[in-house]
Amino acid sequence: MNNEHELPPANNQETYTREKLQDIAHLVNEELPEGWGFFVMVFPFGDKGEGSMNYVSNGRREDILKLMAEFIKKAQRKN
Repeated sequence: MNNEHELPPANNQETYTREKLQDIAHLVNEELPEGWGFFVMVFPFGDKGEGSMNYVSNGRREDILKLMAEFIKKAQRKN
């Protein structure tokens, strides 16, 4: 690909996105202090249907679920 940000054809975007998420995870993990966790979620804009969301984290699934629940509570309070 000529442009670093140019996406591959639609049938390869899921694989491309997962590979990029792994790259992002390594970069984030290297920059955070010891003992910090992260969670990165990506999704296509628009109505692309269910199952298009991907995420990467250095945390345990249980911790991520708690984090998401906390985020939802905080986000709903602001509305």
